[in-house]
This record gives sequence, C-alpha cells and structure tokens, in this order.
Amino acid sequence: PIKTYCQRMKEENVFKAIIVVKVNLTPFAKAAVKEMSLRGYKVEYFRDNELLVDITEHKLVPEHIVLTNQQKIELLERYRLKPS
Repeated sequence: PIKTYCQRMKEENVFKAIIVVKVNLTPFAKAAVKEMSLRGYKVEYFRDNELLVDITEHKLVPEHIVLTNQQKIELLERYRLKPS
C-alpha cells in the first residue's frame, strides 16, 4: 500500500505525509519512502504504539520552569556560555 500512497501523493500534488502503521515497514516499503524523498517528497512513518504516550507529560520528564535573570546569569557562567 505504500506505493499506492506515494502514487496518490503525486496525483494530488501532496509533498508531505505522515503514515501510521501497525507493524514495521518492509524493506520494499522503506525503499519506496526513500525513493519519494529523493524526488522532493517528505513521508514520515510511525508505529501506532509510538504514539500512545505523550512524552511531554510522562512521569520521568522533569517539570520545566522559567529561570530568573539571576539564575540565567549563574547558569551561563557555570558552563562558560554567552547569552544569545
């Protein structure tokens, strides 16, 4: 079916696509995706189980906080960085 999607993309002038699959792509399907990328198309594919967890809300992701100006200065100095 990957070839079918690729052909449909060509017919409808679609240059970017995301495909969600249940199992890994076969070598033939991966070759078709690579061939499309060489022609200027961007096809991304994901396994369905990769999309089941929102990694931004995962319990192992630390809480993100905005630094104060003083904390920013200290951090930059600690790692010998310059502000950008």
